[in-house]
Amino acid sequence: STIIGNLDLSDSQSCRNIILQNLNITNPAGDGVTVWGTSTVFITHCNIYDCGDGGIDMNNGTDSVTVSWCRFFYPSMAAHRFVHIADQAHITFHHNWYDFGCDQRMPASTGGTIHMYNNYFSCTGNYYCSNAREGTQILSEQNYYDHVNNPIYADAGTTGLIRTLGNIYDTCTGKIAAGTDTVFTPSYAYAPDAAADVPAIVIAGAGTILYGDFNGDEAVDTADLSDFTGFWRDDACGRTQYQDLNGDCLINDYEFARFARNWLIGQ
Repeated sequence: STIIGNLDLSDSQSCRNIILQNLNITNPAGDGVTVWGTSTVFITHCNIYDCGDGGIDMNNGTDSVTVSWCRFFYPSMAAHRFVHIADQAHITFHHNWYDFGCDQRMPASTGGTIHMYNNYFSCTGNYYCSNAREGTQILSEQNYYDHVNNPIYADAGTTGLIRTLGNIYDTCTGKIAAGTDTVFTPSYAYAPDAAADVPAIVIAGAGTILYGDFNGDEAVDTADLSDFTGFWRDDACGRTQYQDLNGDCLINDYEFARFARNWLIGQ
């Protein structure tokens, strides 16, 4: 299902204890999802793309939010490609895919308590990824930064703190925090995957569906191969936006490699 417009999860809407799952969300006019002044929100397995403001913005008294297994991307490459504001809240990001076109704020936080693990950043050409502003604590573990600029840092002259454990910075440039600050300890149990495995795990699982499962039966098999053959060499951006993984408006060898990687998953 696709929502074109803003999902407003705010205290004005009396929102609490919300789950968003398996949605395509786009809003060229503003935020994809706005989480203001509410708590206990779980956003998982969504494609969030081409939003004119934040993909998911969380602030104004929000608390206890988890964003997991989502794919963020910008097929139109519009000018404002800022993914998350995550202010003054406890927020967990894990197994998200920051794909082509994401430029910055993955997340940017003022006063937040941010736990990030097993996220994949492949948004080459970006300005920066994650930024700890005044009063922020970021615990960043086993993330994979792939050919991106300014992976993670705190603003100079602020009290932003960053602790990093096991991240991989593959051919990155710019600011990378030493990651030696003392920060919070998460209050929940979790078991991160090894950073080296993150690209394959996240590409295979982030977003609304397992890539290659075109008929929605939770398996990638011969039935999907027939559909994939129909997409092959299709260069119509609008028709294939959910199958086109690298934003070149063409279904070709790049997508076939992902399809083959997931072959017989679910059987």
